[in-house]
Amino acid sequence: MAVVLTRAYASFASGATVILDSATESALIAQGLATAATGFPTQTNTYLLDSPLGAFTQGGNVSVQQTGGITVPTTPQGPRILPNFPLTAFASAGTNSTVVSGTLYRSEIFVPHLATWTGIGVLIGTTGGTDNGLVALYDSAGALVTYSALAGASVGTGNTIQNRAFVNPAGTATPVTLLPGRYFIAYQQNGATATLRTIKAVDGGFQMTASSTGTFGTLPASFTPPTTFTADVGPIGWLYQ
Repeated sequence: MAVVLTRAYASFASGATVILDSATESALIAQGLATAATGFPTQTNTYLLDSPLGAFTQGGNVSVQQTGGITVPTTPQGPRILPNFPLTAFASAGTNSTVVSGTLYRSEIFVPHLATWTGIGVLIGTTGGTDNGLVALYDSAGALVTYSALAGASVGTGNTIQNRAFVNPAGTATPVTLLPGRYFIAYQQNGATATLRTIKAVDGGFQMTASSTGTFGTLPASFTPPTTFTADVGPIGWLYQ
């Protein structure tokens, strides 16, 4: 079940609807620190210990793991670079797209293994330089997970993948640990000179992609995840460790 906290508990604020193990929930209710909930949890991360297999959820993604083995592995459990698109010759991949300043371009990426990621790389189009770009990561439910420096970084050389590291609000490099599941990589640019390689119709259709207008350096806290493929708006890129 779920409980509504009447006082702060652990890392959860008073008033939060959370799922904990049954023993803890019962104890909190008995002490008057929580009441039984009828809604859904409001927290992004919850961990259930009610059985030998615990279900850990993150942004709509659910991972089933042994309760004694949930520590993030110290050795890679999969590739250290995880592309969202079959990468061939960079100069001919997808569409060389002209971007609109401030527009946020998004495409799906599936993470198959538990890992900690340093940032996102996106494939620059034929023209690099001049403009600044930033990246962001959204979860399966469309909620913002993390992002690179909001001031952006100068777009690199054309037809190369440029990596941008995740940072915290203070601007310090901060890798993020992700459970297996669906996420969205996003890209935003402050001008229209540098181009971006995006997934074209002949290569797409199996990935959900979308774009939305905005202001450079201002990222929406959430969006409605797309349910269709739109050509030439989904960035070609990767997560990297």
